[in-house]
Formats: sequence, structure tokens, C-alpha cells
Amino acid sequence: MSEDPMADTAADDSAGFWDEWLQEIGQQTVAAEESPSPPVDPADPAESEESEEARPVYDSLEEWVQFYFLPMFRRVEGGENKWCQRWWEHSEAIARLDALWRAWESLRLDEQTGMSTWFRDHADHHIPLLMGQNGPFRQCAGERHRESNPLHAEWAPDGWWEGEE
Repeated sequence: MSEDPMADTAADDSAGFWDEWLQEIGQQTVAAEESPSPPVDPADPAESEESEEARPVYDSLEEWVQFYFLPMFRRVEGGENKWCQRWWEHSEAIARLDALWRAWESLRLDEQTGMSTWFRDHADHHIPLLMGQNGPFRQCAGERHRESNPLHAEWAPDGWWEGEE
């Protein structure tokens, strides 16, 4: 035991916070995974089990963002973390979040290393780009949404590309 009784209390409070937070996230994930099952075909129970397992947990990208992504990836907004409440108006955000969702739905089926692979290969790559200073939300703050201008390019002159007629 340390000589400072407040240090022990602070450590206990911190551990309690994380325990509660992880329990809350776990309950939300379990609730989402307990979605209604499709009717079972008694003629082929093996096929029914297989199709139920492969069935997505979330029916849409928006559901996955609202019920999985946002509760899981809590960040202090501002500074190096950017978020836009109207994320669905940012094409790059839609593309990255959709890729994350689809990979999550697939890799969750691998009970051994699927989630570790998802974090390492997908979340750890996309989230810093999505929420970073130069990401799609760079001009948004709090409730303010501001779409970035698209990049422009000129078309190459006729005959520029090999084999083009």
C-alpha cells in the first residue's frame, strides 16, 4: 500500500471506470449480435446454422456506425481528432467506414484472431486517416459541417495514352 491514500483511491476509481466502460461496450455488442434469427429449415439444420453465423450483425453502415463504431471509438473531439456529425455527407468517410464495417462483419466470424486482425489491418489504419487533421472532417468542428472542395484535373490530350485511338 502506498503512503498516499489518495493515490490508491484514484487507481481504484480509474480501474472501476474502465471496468464499467468495457462492460457497457460488451453489453452493447452482445445486444447487437443477438438480432432476430431467420427461420430454421428443419430439412437442413447444418445449412441454417452456417447461414445464421454468416448473416451480418448490422443491417446497414449507419447502424454499424451508430451502434458499434461511435460507442467503441470514443475520442475527445478537437485537436488531432476530427469528427463530423454529418459523416454521411463526406464521400471519403462513407468509403472508409463502409470498408471497416464490411471487414468487421467478415472477420468477426474468425473466433481466434479475427478481431485482432481487424484492429491491426483495418481500424488501426483507417481511423487515424478518417479522424486525422488532414482527413475528410478537417473543416468540420462540433456541430458545424463543412464539405471540402473536390480536387480537379484536366483531361489528358487526345493520343496521350498508349494504344488510344
